[in-house]
Amino acid sequence: MDLDRTLGGASDFVTKCKNEFKWEDLSKDTVMDVGCGYSFHCSRAILHQFPNVGRLIALDKHPSVILEKRSFEDEMFENKIMSQVVQFFAADIEIRDSLQPYKGLIDKVVSRNGFYQIENKELAIENIYHLLKPGGDAALLFWLDNPMGTWY
Repeated sequence: MDLDRTLGGASDFVTKCKNEFKWEDLSKDTVMDVGCGYSFHCSRAILHQFPNVGRLIALDKHPSVILEKRSFEDEMFENKIMSQVVQFFAADIEIRDSLQPYKGLIDKVVSRNGFYQIENKELAIENIYHLLKPGGDAALLFWLDNPMGTWY
């Protein structure tokens, strides 16, 4: 499987984060992928660019995304799941109480193309702020105007 082609835009997004935020060594960092989605493209792209990441939390509000057993045909990702470097968390970024276990514990938050599904984007961004450690980074990529509606 050609991971560069499969992960495509997710790899480009992670590269942009790496360059913009000057990410180098994430071995002591906890990174959260908000709205990870069924294929975990952004989570997998993070692992391939930062194979020694301390911990990666893949968050999605749909428990089926998190709980369904499947093969990813990505040996590194599957090994990181087995070693519990990658952890899955079913929670809604719009509901602060559901995020309580990670309040103030996250070094970096990424979200790629998941925010278009979020109704209250302002609240979601506030909740991301509460998840982050002081000085943490948040990188969010989403459309302001799309078929689901416009955000002002």
